[in-house]
Amino acid sequence: MEYIQGKGGEVIYCSKENKDVYPNAYIKNIVCTLEESSITITNKDTGEEWIGNCKIIDKDSKSIIYEVTFDNNETGNLVKSFTKYADNTQHDTLIISYGEYSLNLTIQ
Repeated sequence: MEYIQGKGGEVIYCSKENKDVYPNAYIKNIVCTLEESSITITNKDTGEEWIGNCKIIDKDSKSIIYEVTFDNNETGNLVKSFTKYADNTQHDTLIISYGEYSLNLTIQ
């Protein structure tokens, strides 16, 4: 995980590696596994998991948009794409919008 934004767009949680970038955020160790039609988000510190089923709702050459329904029947959206930086480097990114939160993860 890179960071989690709250309802107002502020970064409220971040990875340990990003603490210097987001000094007011709390550190969380969140990982995500995205497979064909399922997603599992895990808090590695507490063991808490959120599991969902995904379906592709849009796809082009640069990104895939999914609708996800989590095990509590709440829905969200996922975008699998890439982030490109000013120095022209880029990495694969997964952004999950769910309820009041937006999670930004680097795909490895």
